[in-house]
Amino acid sequence: MGKRNVTTLPNLRADVARLVEDFEKETDRGVALLGAAFLDDVLDVMLRAHFIEDGDVVNKLISPGRPLESFGARTHLAYCLGLLGKDIYHDMNMIREIRNDFAHRQPTTFEQAEIGGKCQGLQAIKVMMPDDGCSCRERFIVSVVLIANHLVIMIESMRHAVPAKSFWENGVLRLK
Repeated sequence: MGKRNVTTLPNLRADVARLVEDFEKETDRGVALLGAAFLDDVLDVMLRAHFIEDGDVVNKLISPGRPLESFGARTHLAYCLGLLGKDIYHDMNMIREIRNDFAHRQPTTFEQAEIGGKCQGLQAIKVMMPDDGCSCRERFIVSVVLIANHLVIMIESMRHAVPAKSFWENGVLRLK
């Protein structure tokens, strides 16, 4: 198998570049929902790049109404497949929780104590900004963009899984 050639990858790179502009126009709730949805889309592309090249079967797992439809399921699977490190896995789960808080509990701002605490716990941003010199909203945005870029770079070098040999290719056990 050659290097992964995802037709959506160039679009994904362009979308990451526009993401910050889109965030600037959004409310806090919009930022939380948009950021999580974007990372969910990146996970979709990543899993498709990792799985075997059989779109019909892959769609039976990833499409709407299927077992890997949710952001949480995709995140857990990507971690279990070794596609995410512990820090990114942690942050993806925090981002998902923050999204759920905004979607279901409708806090008004990232600065509310529960949401702010989760934003302060985001790990990827600590490499670039170890201090607390930015707002919780900024921490969330920077984390989403860093993770998205990290995953896109990983996708660019991924290869599809190779299907296992069929029963007949492996040979039949011969009885004496």
